[in-house]
Amino acid sequence: MPFSVLLVDDNPTFLRSAARFVETDPALQVIATAQTAEEAHVITRRLRPCVVLVDVNLRGASGLEATRALKSLLEPPVVIVMTADDQPEYRTAAESAGADAFLEKSRFGTDLVPLIRRLLAGRSEKSLSARKTDP
Repeated sequence: MPFSVLLVDDNPTFLRSAARFVETDPALQVIATAQTAEEAHVITRRLRPCVVLVDVNLRGASGLEATRALKSLLEPPVVIVMTADDQPEYRTAAESAGADAFLEKSRFGTDLVPLIRRLLAGRSEKSLSARKTDP
């Protein structure tokens, strides 16, 4: 059973490309996409993805606000904050918001899957087993 992933970005083109890339790994399945922090929160509460990839800059509430909300859930997902504009203050803010990791979009193709695998390996199997998707 693959691990479920939610992609959050306000750029539909990026969402489509990212979903195709994520699903090249048979251990991962994109179960939904969202374009706002609010959508991400609703979808996460309903579908309980293992991993949420969220862009720093979203329309309305920021990806950092989304991260704080997601990490406050009873069983929070792994949250990876992404940005095309890698600035030290974004890294610090993502860490302060409770993100499990920070990823530059330029490194998406090379670093994402190993990063997800490393983060999931650090979580208990019990907490993730209920969140895997059906085949």
